Amino acid sequence: MKTYFSFRYSFWIRALLAFVGVMPWTFIAFDSSLFHPIFKSFCHQLPERSLFFFDTQMVVCSRCAGIYSGIALGAITPSLGFMKRFGYATVWTALSIALLDYILQNFFLHSMNHASRMITGAMAGWAVTALLFSSIEISVNSQQGYGEN
Repeated sequence: MKTYFSFRYSFWIRALLAFVGVMPWTFIAFDSSLFHPIFKSFCHQLPERSLFFFDTQMVVCSRCAGIYSGIALGAITPSLGFMKRFGYATVWTALSIALLDYILQNFFLHSMNHASRMITGAMAGWAVTALLFSSIEISVNSQQGYGEN
């Protein structure tokens, strides 16, 4: 029963999050002006903080693009043992680094940089998603009497 539950639900949750994670990247191939309103409630979409491909602005800023990428990577990453033990510390570390980058850029202590925005966003998105799946695995195992081994 553990294998059935874990595979069935985890697979579909992972597939959904991987799909959501690549959505902003796939809209580059389409007329992105149609999709900007959809993402407007999730992202400021400032042109100076967004990536452009073939003179078309991405539907999210570079940090959000990193977050979405991190979510997709976290969704396809197998459950990691260290996340069971250090998951919250990993998430707080990734979020703290992203926040530090945000503060440094907004107070002009270092210039706005798409690479640092994407990397810190990806770290945060990956850490949260990896913790989610680690927590799901722990919950399923404890409900079925398998413990956290």
